[in-house]
Amino acid sequence: MRPSLPLGVLGVALAGLLSSPALAVDLTVDATTSTLDGTQSYDNIYVINGGVLVVTDYSGGGTTGTVSLEAGYIQVDATSSIVATGAGYRGQTNADGEGPGGGQGGSCCQDSGGGGAHGGDGGDGVGDNNATPDGQGGTAYGDSTSLSVDMGSAGGAGGAADGDSGGSGANGGGSITLIADTIDMAGAIVTNGDNGTIPNNDATGGGAGGGVLLIADVLNCSGTITAVGGSGGQIDDAGGGGGGGVVKQFYDTSGALCAVDVSGGSGPANATDGGVGIDASGQNDFDGDGFLSSDGDCDPTDASVYPGATEIPADGIDQDCDGVDSGVDSDGDGLDDDVEVNTTNTDPFDPDTDGDGLDDGDEVNTHATDPNDPDTDGDGLTDGDEVDTWGSDPLNTDTDGDGLTDGDEVNTWGSDPTDADTDTDGLDDGDEVNTHGTDPTSSDTDGDGLSDGDEINVHGTDPTNSDTDGDRLTDGEEVNTWGSDPNNRDTDGDGVNDYREVIRLGTDPNNPDTDGDGLSDQEVDDYGTDPLSADTDGDGLNDGDEVNTWGTDPLNADTDGDGCTDGDEVNVYGTDPLTGDADGDGLGDCEEAANGSDPNNPDTDGDGLNDGDEVDQGTDPTNPDTDGDGLDDGDEVDGGTDPTNPDTDGDGLDDGDEVDQGTDPTNPDTDGDGLSDGDEITVGSDPLNPDTDGDGLTDGEEVNDIGTDPLDADTDDDGLTDGREVDETATDPLNPDTDADGLTDGREVDETGTDPLDADTDDGGRTDGQEVNIDGTDPFDPSDDLTDRDGDGASDYAEENELGTDPDNPDTDGDGVLDGEEAYDHGTDPLNPDTDGDGLTDGEEINEYGTDPLNPDTDGDGLTDAREIDETSTDPLDPDSDDDGLSDGEEVDTLGTDPNDADTDDGGVPDGEEVDRGTDPLDPSDDQEISDDTGVIVDDTDDPDDTGVDGKPTGGSGCTCASSTPPGGAAWLLLGLVGLVGLRRRPLTRR
Repeated sequence: MRPSLPLGVLGVALAGLLSSPALAVDLTVDATTSTLDGTQSYDNIYVINGGVLVVTDYSGGGTTGTVSLEAGYIQVDATSSIVATGAGYRGQTNADGEGPGGGQGGSCCQDSGGGGAHGGDGGDGVGDNNATPDGQGGTAYGDSTSLSVDMGSAGGAGGAADGDSGGSGANGGGSITLIADTIDMAGAIVTNGDNGTIPNNDATGGGAGGGVLLIADVLNCSGTITAVGGSGGQIDDAGGGGGGGVVKQFYDTSGALCAVDVSGGSGPANATDGGVGIDASGQNDFDGDGFLSSDGDCDPTDASVYPGATEIPADGIDQDCDGVDSGVDSDGDGLDDDVEVNTTNTDPFDPDTDGDGLDDGDEVNTHATDPNDPDTDGDGLTDGDEVDTWGSDPLNTDTDGDGLTDGDEVNTWGSDPTDADTDTDGLDDGDEVNTHGTDPTSSDTDGDGLSDGDEINVHGTDPTNSDTDGDRLTDGEEVNTWGSDPNNRDTDGDGVNDYREVIRLGTDPNNPDTDGDGLSDQEVDDYGTDPLSADTDGDGLNDGDEVNTWGTDPLNADTDGDGCTDGDEVNVYGTDPLTGDADGDGLGDCEEAANGSDPNNPDTDGDGLNDGDEVDQGTDPTNPDTDGDGLDDGDEVDGGTDPTNPDTDGDGLDDGDEVDQGTDPTNPDTDGDGLSDGDEITVGSDPLNPDTDGDGLTDGEEVNDIGTDPLDADTDDDGLTDGREVDETATDPLNPDTDADGLTDGREVDETGTDPLDADTDDGGRTDGQEVNIDGTDPFDPSDDLTDRDGDGASDYAEENELGTDPDNPDTDGDGVLDGEEAYDHGTDPLNPDTDGDGLTDGEEINEYGTDPLNPDTDGDGLTDAREIDETSTDPLDPDSDDDGLSDGEEVDTLGTDPNDADTDDGGVPDGEEVDRGTDPLDPSDDQEISDDTGVIVDDTDDPDDTGVDGKPTGGSGCTCASSTPPGGAAWLLLGLVGLVGLRRRPLTRR
């Protein structure tokens, strides 16, 4: 089995050093490789036949990077090893190394990292061209005396340049601790730091050597221990070497030490080597008393024991290491033999001369009893029993002064001789035995739940009789549970004894009316009611009120059988609980309660129907207008309407509204016009007048058949009433010009006499409207109808005499628009192909471009419509064709920018914004730099590549180095491509 601490002579030194639970097993690494970390305990540990025990790399916390092994015996043979190289603090990218002595990371542009430190300092890295060191080596830490070791710190990273990673610094060595009674170490323990690397630009610093601690009683170490710092990396500059590690070999009884190498790693070129680490090895004074075992220290775990120490007589310890203890006490009773013979007359060879269980020395020196008398005070107990068993005074016959000797208490009564009231019942043991006859070891002699003391001193009951008043309840039950008087059979005087109240009825023996109903608990015998329920029948009246006030039956919830409880009748409805229909309306009181009507009022809602009739009719006796139509239920019954239907005739008007309107609530169409009364109200017609607008058509015909407005006698406003159009002229009452001849139907019928159903009454070739309104000819005489030889919409007469156009050429000015359309529809000049003189013909403006032929600059941007079409290819209907905040005219005539390109110089800022902030929209170089009022460059928050630091875009890794490649070149190229893709053209060409 694995020995528990202390290990040999190491207990004091190692207590608390290891905390893992003991593992009652061996650890054997035989011709294989095993990985381990943390604190582990075993019986024995064997690393043999080429076995390798590897420490897990440090991962930022927990137990990684270090191993601490405890065993009774540890062997590492000459072919085997324990390795923690590079398992310590980790190197980082573009940063200082981890650990208390981490090397400094090289700064920007080909400066190398410093070496990590541990027992020795880390070497400094070299800057560009062997300049002053840039990556400083770490500072040494660790000591030669403590019983612990740390891991080696990591080297610093190489500097980064042009966006390249500088590489991670080298890792430090791990930490190895071995603790055993015996260590046989013929192999190798290796915890070196890693060498620095050579990344793209800059070398990294070497890692520091790790830590090794061996602690044993017997240390046989013929192998090697190395905790060497790693070399710095080298390219055109070099990283600093890692510092050497820390090695401690401590033994107590005997030891042979391993060869140790804690040298620092080399710093190539002009970099500095790492410093030499710490080698602290040799014999150790674990108890700190200044003496080793070889010096004669007879107990190396006790700092008070060493050669020449002051002796403490007769304590069983040889403090001065002379082989004997001073003072002679043959029987070990605490009295020297000469004292026993000459003073106490006791037997120097018998530690307890009188056989009372106390050593003679204790009797003389501690208790002052007679070592020759086993019962010094003669109370019947030996001195030893009094001291060791009972704790009583061997010099006092009645230790607790309770009136009983210690012997009688122990041997006769079984009470405690050191406690005057053994059973803590409030009575001394002597009084219990001699006066009351009670048991001094039982606090409740009669077992009634009351202590003997309380029975005597508080309640006056008999402590030897469990039921003093004979009511069949114990005195304790009466006092502790029910609170009744243990000396009175009927505590509350209600005629029912305490036992019956508690056990049979469940009533309160201290309250004559347990349920508080006004009847004593004896009500169970007098009325048959429940003494535990104030309202036996659950009707809302307590039993006392039913018996004494209302005369109702306390065992019947509804004395009069009307469906309502007696309580509801008294407390809610105010009705007589002895009568079924208090108001005589034909409904029982309880029915009224269910309906919500007043059982004391025959017509609760005052609508002229008593409540019973309302229930028969299906109306609500609590609502005078059940259907909510504005008429009381009684009025509806008398008037013949349905009191449960708000719209008896279903015409869309409530009965009450019909009464108010004067319509018949039992007839859905009071005026018989084909529209229900409700529809008439909706459309606004008069439900009492079949022809509201008096046009000769009923309201129903207008709404349902024809579609005319029943409120407008002339729906289409053509001068003919709707009735005349339908019944006389057969014209369309919804179209003011049925034949579309340019004259309204009314004008044709009442003024011109022309046929409103025939557009050309005289069939002369011109519509009636043209003859009357334009030509001034007779619409009844076909011979005077004017001709339109070219069919351009203007008569030959008008062209010759009014317009001056060619009556044989439909487009006199050849602009693509008929003369009649120009004169009568567009207002343009039929003799001028370009009325507004903008360079586009009226036809092009009207038919192709949608521009205004009367306005030379339709969109008001400062460019004529023709310039926008023919020269600039801009949109003549949009004043800012490229939406850059500048009008097309400004761009063309003032600024010289492209009106079809929002960012003419492709610098990344729209032309309008450049003009607003004062930069040149034709110069891309000033788009990203913006000056304030004083000329200072400020940030361009609209630039997605601007970090907001100095007004300039950034790129790469953020490290400014001399280079022929522009920073962030790829980003600028991408920005340019995006600008090209964003160009927006909208050319307009003539069609």
